[in-house]
Amino acid sequence: MLRQLDRADHPDRDKPVDHGKMGNRILGIVAGDEGRHYRFYSGLAAEALAIDPNTMMIALRNQLQDFQMPGTGIRDFGMHRQAIAKAGIYDANKYLNNVVVPVLDKLQIDSVEGLDSDGEAARAAIHRRVRGLGIAVRRSTRVAANT
Repeated sequence: MLRQLDRADHPDRDKPVDHGKMGNRILGIVAGDEGRHYRFYSGLAAEALAIDPNTMMIALRNQLQDFQMPGTGIRDFGMHRQAIAKAGIYDANKYLNNVVVPVLDKLQIDSVEGLDSDGEAARAAIHRRVRGLGIAVRRSTRVAANT
């Protein structure tokens, strides 16, 4: 949503990586840059909610509903997505619990006041989408446990 802290997407990145001094230095620079992006965009989103709550709530809904994992358009990406999930790099659970829920909690969308009917409908759609993602995560967890 907007732009997430890469650390939330990849929480294992803070663990030591054996890429030598230069590799670790580069990863540290990238991590710091992603942290600055997160702080900027999350602050921007919070300010946008304060200035124009209806438009921002609708934008959040649209972003959440339309999100596709980068690479989705690549031929045979389904195979890659499964390999990425199986390796524990990124999956629906991480997307929901490390990105969506923390961002929505930080933005405190349930405390946003001054919404008109479109803004309220967008907030309700966000909650439906989060519930749907939770169902999908539980289902995929059960499937994975049975394979």
